[in-house]
Parts: sequence; C-alpha cells; structure tokens
Amino acid sequence: MPTKESPLTAIGPIIHRNLSKLSKPGVLTVRPGYELCDHRLTGKPAIVVTVHTKKDPPRGEKLPERLEGVPVDVREATPYQRLRAGDPESAAVALTYGRQEMREPAWPGELEMPSGKPLASRQPPVHVALQAHAHKPQVPYSPAADTPLDPVQGAITITAGVSPDCGLELLDKFLAGTQSSLVVAMYDFTSGGILGTFEKVLDRRNLQMVLDNPSLNPTANQSDPETVDALQQDLGNRFCFAWALERGDLACPGVDFPFRVSHQSDRP
Repeated sequence: MPTKESPLTAIGPIIHRNLSKLSKPGVLTVRPGYELCDHRLTGKPAIVVTVHTKKDPPRGEKLPERLEGVPVDVREATPYQRLRAGDPESAAVALTYGRQEMREPAWPGELEMPSGKPLASRQPPVHVALQAHAHKPQVPYSPAADTPLDPVQGAITITAGVSPDCGLELLDKFLAGTQSSLVVAMYDFTSGGILGTFEKVLDRRNLQMVLDNPSLNPTANQSDPETVDALQQDLGNRFCFAWALERGDLACPGVDFPFRVSHQSDRP
C-alpha cells in the first residue's frame, strides 16, 4: 500500500519558489510547519518563519501574510536559535553540554536565511568533534533479580503540585511522612533549601536515589555531585545512590536511558 503523504510535503517547493519574498532583515530560518494561533496549534500547514526579534518592520521589509494560499507564521527566535545564527561554534558547545530541555529539534526542511541552504548542512567543524566526544556505548538493560515487571491495574492516587505556588508546601508534607525509607528518582537536585529538609527528615531513615547530572540551571545553590557528597556524608551506609545512565550525563560512561527532548509538533 502507498504511504500517506505528509500535509507538509507541498510546502517545501512553495518556500523555494518564494525565497526572495521571505529573505527579509532579521529572518533566521524558514521551514514547513503548522500554524499557531493564540499559542495553540490549529492543525493547518504553514510556512514557519523564525525571526531574531518580532517587531513592526517598515513597509518594504514586511513579510507576506500568505504565499500561494499558505499562511506565513512568524515566530521569535529562542536564545539558542539566535546564538546559532550569530556564533555557530558556541551554539554547538551549548548543544552538547547545555541542559537537555533547552535543545532545539532538527526540523525537517528547515532552511537557513538568507542563503536558502538546508540548516542541517550549516554545521561548524567543531560540531563534528563535539558529537564524537558525546558518543556513549549503549548498556543493555538487565532487570533486577526476583523483581517482576508485570503491569499493575487499579485505582492509584497521584498528588501533583505546581511550583512555585504550592510545590514546596506539598513536598515538605510528603517528606515529613517518611517513616522508614524513601526512594527517589530525580532529574537534578540543586536546591540547598530542599537538601536541608532532606537531611532533617532522613535522620535514622534510609534513602535510595537515582539522579541525573545536567548542567546547572540559574537557580541552583549547588551542583548535583555536591548534593550527593552531602547526603553521603550525612547518611553513610543508609544512602544507596546511582547516576542515571543517560546520554547527556557527564558522570556516566554508558547509556541505558537514551533521553532526549523530542518535539512531535510545533511550539511557540
């Protein structure tokens, strides 16, 4: 059976036929995508234009609203996209060592402007070296002995808190309910205040933890290795710890969880 053609397939040729109309000051990239309206996807195919800064341009520099019947969706660039346009070497370093959730996906058919060449081909030499440095071998997953992984069905209560409004309040109550042991899997643990709460609550209690080791965020009080060292000193043999075998984690030589941020659709 023939495969179903993507609704975006026809937009690539339209972009190529109209590159001169899309080549305006401040335009960084152009690609096929989906239209956004009030920060929501409409599901309608569109020509997505990324600009350095959204503003009201002079009459001669204004982008068209539609091309060959297809809407032109103008979006302001992220900090990474601006860095990539002005300093691709630094952008390659940021892509390798930066926080994973800040990564920009490789959008199919995206063109660098004003050259009109595929963005994927515009990789600085340092990018190849960094990618090779970041490569890690895949570690086969081996389940723990006598630990069934059978599906479980039933009514399960989930407590969710939205930070910063109520997240810490719920976390304090949750930690205070620890009676004998606590099992934790976290992305990062860089809050000195929460570490202090852990140390008080876990007096004479056991802690098992799996932790990632991403680059520091702007609100961090300490690094993840510093947190682990503090817990190890406080809890001793009551602390059982392992770094997550994840591709971006500098502490691990291999990969078991090939975590990456992937975008299945457009975003504002």
